Amino acid sequence: MTRPELSDAEQIVRALMEHCAGSTAQGASLRRSQGRTLTEAKDVGWFRHLLAQIRREAERQGRPVPSDETIFLIATLLSGDRAALRRFAETEALAGAPANLGKSLDGVEYKFDPKAHEKKMEAKPNPQRRESRFERRLRLLLDAELTWDGQGELPFRLRQCVRFVISGKGEIAWPQLLLDLWRWNWPSRPARREWAQAFYGDPRALKPTLKTGDTEPPVERETDIEV
Repeated sequence: MTRPELSDAEQIVRALMEHCAGSTAQGASLRRSQGRTLTEAKDVGWFRHLLAQIRREAERQGRPVPSDETIFLIATLLSGDRAALRRFAETEALAGAPANLGKSLDGVEYKFDPKAHEKKMEAKPNPQRRESRFERRLRLLLDAELTWDGQGELPFRLRQCVRFVISGKGEIAWPQLLLDLWRWNWPSRPARREWAQAFYGDPRALKPTLKTGDTEPPVERETDIEV
């Protein structure tokens, strides 16, 4: 399968934005579905039609598409980002400021707990330093599993973190988040590495870290995550 690119994720997120920003009822149905998989969700028949459209267009263009459950997870999270939806409705622009969710979390930490952020960024970190609440959120995310059918601990942890960032007036780079979930179980774990690098101020987070042989995630669940 062709390796997914950010542009592939952007087209999908734009389609989701158009429906969520343009229809109060559709956005509400997605918000009510938070915590459910697409299989479990009710009143989202319109979303299944949208998925079919996305897949037909991707097939026509020869582009890859993530699983239905991955797209649905992003859609339910996106439906709660009212600021992003309002901006898209007014300008059709997608937020692109943060590199990824790790950078978003870093920005909220800098805003609300500058002392913790300063200690984290010290050239010689103190091994006795207590883990901040922001670091704990990131660690739990990086250790979480995402199964092929959209389950595992990651969706739960991700909902918590996304709400935390949005409530702190932070921005989510939605196309990048979709791409990162798409790559979550890849053998080289690029998404997890990039989130950690972005959170701890490593400039490598702004550069792709994919290995040549990376293609698509395996079906098996991963454990013992190392970052």
